[in-house]
Amino acid sequence: MPRKRLTFSPEFKMQVVFESFQPNMTLQQLADKYQTSIKNIMNWKQQFFEKAHLAFENPVSNETLSSLKHENAKLEKQLKQLQNEHDFVMRKIKELNL
Repeated sequence: MPRKRLTFSPEFKMQVVFESFQPNMTLQQLADKYQTSIKNIMNWKQQFFEKAHLAFENPVSNETLSSLKHENAKLEKQLKQLQNEHDFVMRKIKELNL
């Protein structure tokens, strides 16, 4: 019977990565403690360092978010209108057997 693949939450991975910075813990000890592999912990640390810069980026402001939502609503309305026009034209083409 194949083993079920375990999935770990981002919070869990962060906890393990932070513990890996402790000088008194080896990767093997962490892997045993959390019942995962050393390779997983190494991958999580790599992902952590690759994405650490995101913690210092400016978040999207409420004004920008509001503007984007408004634009999205406008585009959805346009799309619906174009879909309706397309459906109308397709019905007329079928009626005329073109």
